[in-house]
Amino acid sequence: MLFNDDLWTISVVRRKVTLSTVETSVYNAKRRLWAEHAIWSPPEHLWVKLNTDGSWLSETSAMGMGGAIRD
Repeated sequence: MLFNDDLWTISVVRRKVTLSTVETSVYNAKRRLWAEHAIWSPPEHLWVKLNTDGSWLSETSAMGMGGAIRD
């Protein structure tokens, strides 16, 4: 595989993936993401919130996105 004009062997890719997995685990443990519950709250007066989401289906190359603006 070629990235930024560097040839990456499979061992380099495995090492990078492993390192990224460990870093993500440490980050999540510090933030306690599993303990947080996302609850929508309205913005301050005179502001609005834009909530967005999107998805991609690789089998059909279809993409979708949407959003909701609330005060």
